[in-house]
Order: sequence, then structure tokens, then C-alpha cells
Amino acid sequence: MHGQKTTLAPYIERGDIKIVMEKYLNTWNPIDAYIEIQGFLEKNKNLQIDAILAGNDGLAGGCIMVLDKMLGIWDIVITGTDASVGGLQNILDGKQSMTVYKPFKDLANLAAEQAVKLAKGEKIEAVNSSINNGFKDVPSVFLETIVVDKNNIRETVVASGFVSVDRLTFPKK
Repeated sequence: MHGQKTTLAPYIERGDIKIVMEKYLNTWNPIDAYIEIQGFLEKNKNLQIDAILAGNDGLAGGCIMVLDKMLGIWDIVITGTDASVGGLQNILDGKQSMTVYKPFKDLANLAAEQAVKLAKGEKIEAVNSSINNGFKDVPSVFLETIVVDKNNIRETVVASGFVSVDRLTFPKK
């Protein structure tokens, strides 16, 4: 969410984007997302919604289920993260716009390397940012994330072995 807010901040400040709902779900449960969006849509029937930025693909899936039920056909950009099979299938089905893939093998390898350095008392040189944990700025290492959409699923998550092609149903050409 921090990345989303940082990216959107200039557009919000200029008035190009208006956030009409912001909700953190402790459960990260698609059913809770479904309930929240359903209630919001019922209370705001005439409000035009252009986008839903969900914290992960599961939450995006809960939002998609509500939109399917309440609106049938809709034109709302929906994003998620984690490149889950469900999120990828929603992208292929035209219901989700994109997801964010974080190459877990790279993350795990880097984390292990840095943990070994810390255990040996060595300095971590890969630090490229910091995050405030509410008390102080904590040196952090961020790897690049990959935006996955209908045009690059095969070249990203499938090619890397993260998701096997047989778990997805691609549209017929």
C-alpha cells in the first residue's frame, strides 16, 4: 500500500484522483473484501468508481465477485499483487487489469545472504531505501517488482516457473 500511495500522491494532490474509499482488512480475506465493497456500492449507487487497488489478488477477487453480482458488466480497473493463480486467471478473463509479481526466489536468496552477513557482523551493502516503522527509519533493501498483465503472463510468471502454464486457461486466439 505504501508504494501505491507514494505513486498516487501527486495525482491526489492535484485533484486528478479522488479516493472514495480506503479500507485496510486485517484478515486479507476475499469474503471480507466482498462484504466491504458490496456495502459501499449499496450506499453509493450513483458514484462512479474508476479503479479498485486491492492489497492482493485474493482481495481483488472478492471485489470482482461483487461487481459480477451487482453490476454484471462493469468497466473498473482492478489491481492486485502476488501473481496468484486466481489473480492471473482474472487477468486472462478480462476482470482484473494487472497484478504485481515479486520474484520470491530472488527475495529469498537476498534475504538469506543478508542474514548471513548480519550474523557475521558484516555490513549490508545492498541497502537501497528505508522504511519508517513508527519509531525510526529502518534501512531496507527493495528489489524491483514486475507488473503482470494479459500481455506478459507467459514471459514473466510462467517463464520464471512461478506458475505453470497448465494452471491457467488462456483465451483462444
